[in-house]
Amino acid sequence: MTALKNDDLQKAVGNLQILDISLISINADIPEENDPTSNDEIPKDNVRIQSMTPRTFGVRVYEEEEAGLPRKIQFRVKAAVRILETQLDVLHGLTEEEIKALRIAEIKTNFMATYLEKPGAGLSKEAIEEFGIKNVPFNVWPYWREIVHAVAGRMGLPRIVLPLYALPGAAKKTEPVKAAAKKTLKKVKK
Repeated sequence: MTALKNDDLQKAVGNLQILDISLISINADIPEENDPTSNDEIPKDNVRIQSMTPRTFGVRVYEEEEAGLPRKIQFRVKAAVRILETQLDVLHGLTEEEIKALRIAEIKTNFMATYLEKPGAGLSKEAIEEFGIKNVPFNVWPYWREIVHAVAGRMGLPRIVLPLYALPGAAKKTEPVKAAAKKTLKKVKK
């Protein structure tokens, strides 16, 4: 990330306050060829998920109604998950048709995340866009996890628990921390 983008992001983080996250649409589907009454017979270890993490795909910036009042900014966010019946841990190399054949259900959602900008902050378009790319999906993630868990259960599927949100590139950054933590743990055990 360039220094300018990082500065824009930090300014947005410091000047936007979350107001609301709303589910604005949901589509939960079990293909016709699947019998939902037999889904409870699917062993949990035969279920895999293919997820599209929440992504911002639209932003609406409202003008200030009066000077000195917060400005409202709304982001539209989409997320989807396919629930597959397979023991394969890696789906790379499978065609779209092969993956569709494994599908037992699919859940697609759209959220509206609404924030208030502190009066006088004057965030740039770039700062708002960077916030929409980096922070908004992180804020939506817990709502998305709950939707998938609840809806999958209502569809008669084995319990689905999405993992915690992972920041892009975070695994690379945590490797030195993990190594240091292992050294510390070894010292403590002695």
